[in-house]
Amino acid sequence: MHERRTFFFTLCLCISTCLLTIPAFGITLLDEFSKAKEGDFAVFEQQKQITLFRIAKKTDKEMTIEEVTATAKPADLNWQAWLTKGAPTHTSWTLSRFDLTTGTIESIYSYGTNEWIQTDSTGNATFTFLPTLFTLPLVAVAENDRKRIGPPPESDEHDRRKLWVPKAIFQGKAHLVPFYVFRVEWPKDVTELSGKAIYLYIPYSKENQSGKFENNDCLNYFPYWVEVVGKISKVKLRVIDSGKNLTSPATLPTLQ
Repeated sequence: MHERRTFFFTLCLCISTCLLTIPAFGITLLDEFSKAKEGDFAVFEQQKQITLFRIAKKTDKEMTIEEVTATAKPADLNWQAWLTKGAPTHTSWTLSRFDLTTGTIESIYSYGTNEWIQTDSTGNATFTFLPTLFTLPLVAVAENDRKRIGPPPESDEHDRRKLWVPKAIFQGKAHLVPFYVFRVEWPKDVTELSGKAIYLYIPYSKENQSGKFENNDCLNYFPYWVEVVGKISKVKLRVIDSGKNLTSPATLPTLQ
């Protein structure tokens, strides 16, 4: 249970989406999942543990998310070959189906152990974090409040430092793209995130000549950097790779 809690704690911080413009108050993560495509993936790293997050299946009403957590990443970062080989060193491999209307979990299947995972509301199922995250409002962080590069100026000097932005790793290559920064306030409850502020660095889309928004240098709805700020500690998570059209050997059963 401890391993699964650590795994999901990492996952629930990382699931988010990018908005085409600075969002108004009240827009949630669930509203933006329409941008996801089957085969999209991102790999997050935190404390020597990796979590591969993949959109396994998506319709207008439902989405199935494949998640693979492992203790080590492949040396060549060839995620297709790694999955095909059975994801060596993986500790968890699941397929979770969500209702895109309500954000609720409909079922969870463990591909690693070939069994269904109970999703009750007692707190015993670690996936009870996700419906809350889906429904929390995104609040844009003003430019004056964003992280910058270098030491701060004296109190009477204008701050001319450049804004700090993470690198967007896409298809194994680092890209410099513009980012929005959003803040999510987790409600006070009995979870590990109780009362904490979560900062999400999310690349925004570019408008092409046809008027459509796209960004070919990254996934334009995933956070590439996440910081969780509490009274005592700060947790940072980063994307070490992302991409599209990733396939998986995992058999997608008829989910309950």
